[in-house]
Amino acid sequence: MKNKHFIFTYIFGALITIGSFLPVEKLEKVQESNIFLGIILSDYSLHFFGFVIFTALLCYGFYRGRNRSFSFFKIGVISLSFGLLIEFYQIFLPNRDFVLKDLMFNFAGIIVALILFKIFIIYKYSQKTK
Repeated sequence: MKNKHFIFTYIFGALITIGSFLPVEKLEKVQESNIFLGIILSDYSLHFFGFVIFTALLCYGFYRGRNRSFSFFKIGVISLSFGLLIEFYQIFLPNRDFVLKDLMFNFAGIIVALILFKIFIIYKYSQKTK
């Protein structure tokens, strides 16, 4: 993955990693300040949308890197492994812990991103063949 098309994936992955170190109490204070922020910044929506974006950026990197033979399964495994790694190292943080529900929302976000990207590619190729 030493390609310029993955730069946004690296940056977003770093942001996810940094965010996973932050204490949950600070996020809860922001959520309590506004009901709208409470919904958008809920733990599960952050996991879901974070991994939608991360997986989409990974797909984009493979796609723009002219690697047309990339496997959606491989991208899913890479994204899920990243999510599992983050959940695993949170075991050792004093203010965080491993939550299986977080991993399930990560997985749901990965599946949604893969489906949307697959639809995008099918649509793009169908437009080229017309």
